[in-house]
Amino acid sequence: RWDGVRCRATLCRRGPYRLHSLPHSSRGPGHRPLKAEIIGSNPICGTKLTLPLSCGAYHGHVQLLERGPFFARLEAHLSRAAQRGEVVLLAGEAGIGKTSLVEQFAAQHRRDTRQLWGACDAQFTPRALGPLLEIASQTGGITAKFARLLSSSVLPYAIRLPDGWAAAAEADSYERADGRITLTVGTGEPEPGETVDDRVRANREGEFADCVTDPSTDRPITIGGEDGILWTFACGGEVGLAANTIHKGLGYRLTLRAREVSADALEALMADLLAGFTFSD
Repeated sequence: RWDGVRCRATLCRRGPYRLHSLPHSSRGPGHRPLKAEIIGSNPICGTKLTLPLSCGAYHGHVQLLERGPFFARLEAHLSRAAQRGEVVLLAGEAGIGKTSLVEQFAAQHRRDTRQLWGACDAQFTPRALGPLLEIASQTGGITAKFARLLSSSVLPYAIRLPDGWAAAAEADSYERADGRITLTVGTGEPEPGETVDDRVRANREGEFADCVTDPSTDRPITIGGEDGILWTFACGGEVGLAANTIHKGLGYRLTLRAREVSADALEALMADLLAGFTFSD
């Protein structure tokens, strides 16, 4: 190990080796090269072999073999991107070197380009827009706002989320970073002639039948420009608020559930969420 970073190289089948530092002038930024000397006679490698190794995250000494045509194509895409923008799809079997190719190309243009990195979550059900949210967290301005304004991939709406919130694994579900508050947006098809009041009553008698609710606290609200009703519920150690409306013949309900959160804080949060909720159809 050198400066806390493991540097490895296969020089030949037999050693032993002695490692020592190269002169300071030969060191590049972000890494510390080493020189390996083979001591004694070795029929495979000869009596002595010197090889620079790159330590740290910067692989200045690493050269990818037989990748010239790929680098040339990426250079062409980068040149055109300055005028009109480009999207490149790099495909290949696992372990063939896709990431290494991109990392080395990026390293070659670290000073003349702005670079943002995003990756899919290593989960069976990754969060929606995960790579874009990761990129957004590295920027400011409009992109940072996009990180909090999310559009449903299934339903025609968009919602502005407060700081510290993100899309959850389940579709049309969102959660605060500490996991103590969640929001879900659900839909249902109303019966002919059914009103928002009817929808709230059906919710109370169905899904929330085992919860404590008080119809006397229901109050009218506006959801995405549509008339709605806000009502409260409590189930075990969980408290919540639900907001129902009907938009273009489809019933909508925003359900906010929380643990160890005051009623006033929950109502203020719901007010902010409703203010940032819009229908997009």
